[in-house]
Amino acid sequence: MKTPVQLWVRLKVIDLVTQTARITLTEKLDFADTLRGMTHYWYWGMDAEAADAKSALEGIDRVIRLDSAFTNQNKHLYRLAGGAGLVLGDLALEKDFPVGPDIPARNPVAKPPMDSSAGMSGPDAAGADTSAYGPIGGSAT
Repeated sequence: MKTPVQLWVRLKVIDLVTQTARITLTEKLDFADTLRGMTHYWYWGMDAEAADAKSALEGIDRVIRLDSAFTNQNKHLYRLAGGAGLVLGDLALEKDFPVGPDIPARNPVAKPPMDSSAGMSGPDAAGADTSAYGPIGGSAT
């Protein structure tokens, strides 16, 4: 029996590509009020041939756990889904993006600084070389 199978994979830690895209969308393109969250997934859709959907998922799950072609068990979470609501793996997609109008944005973005010098020490800071030919931000001693 042919069974359609979906494999969703994401990193366990913060994905820097996703973080950069989120910052671009919220700070540069002004989607801070409408963007609820962002997660980077790798997706594979495939058809598996087996006696039933459960044995198809178990066979693919065994390959995922033993081989690093799809996931690295140290770095990734995955969800393997097949027909009749069967799901294997440790990734819960519904926890990444809960739905509902009463749910606030997960990662509110801080307001940008007032000017480009915010958070930088002044030129009178100890050890800073303020001459025209000195290093920026201080000198190594």
